[in-house]
Amino acid sequence: MNPTQTRILQFLKAHPAAAASAISRGLGMTAANIRYHLIFLEQAGLIEVEVSPLEKGRGHPAHLYHLSIHAQQHNLVCLADILLAELMKEATPEASRLLAQTLAERLIQKGSNLTVPPLKQSHLTQRLTGVAQSLDPFHYQARWEAHIGSPHFMIGQCPYLAIIDRHPVLCQMDAFLLEKLLSRPVRQVAKIGQGSPVSTTCIFEIDLQQAAPA
Repeated sequence: MNPTQTRILQFLKAHPAAAASAISRGLGMTAANIRYHLIFLEQAGLIEVEVSPLEKGRGHPAHLYHLSIHAQQHNLVCLADILLAELMKEATPEASRLLAQTLAERLIQKGSNLTVPPLKQSHLTQRLTGVAQSLDPFHYQARWEAHIGSPHFMIGQCPYLAIIDRHPVLCQMDAFLLEKLLSRPVRQVAKIGQGSPVSTTCIFEIDLQQAAPA
């Protein structure tokens, strides 16, 4: 989580149900910049937004932001950040790759819906649809699209958005997870919140020419 997002959470802890304009004034930042970070905090499940009713039918309803129950009740985001930082301290690229692969395998073991049927028993389109549906309990908001050359597997919500900037190993983990479930190599070509224009999804290209390494 970057410093601006941390400051927004601290502001909302002291000022519940604040509009973006109030947050921007309180932090001395532009409303556009604040709204940019509010989007990602909401996607990460750390804040919630409610729409206030109009007063006597005038103007537009205000969007008020407050900390989610998830953010108020525990400190798991901070703990996960610390644990990953310790694991990755002085890690080599190979060690990073092995950690990402291990985390992906553990997710598959933990997720009762994450099955890997033999490729011969399912058409790739069926497999893509099945994998997208099986990821629902992990809050990825996954789907796929057909594209010339290779299908694109899309992740509409990053469950690790609050710490992903500091821990790219989690992007590697997602790639290994998809490779294992799809039995195809994948390559990440877009990340949520990055690029120009800014991407609203994480996108993985699927290699149709070869099977994923065991």
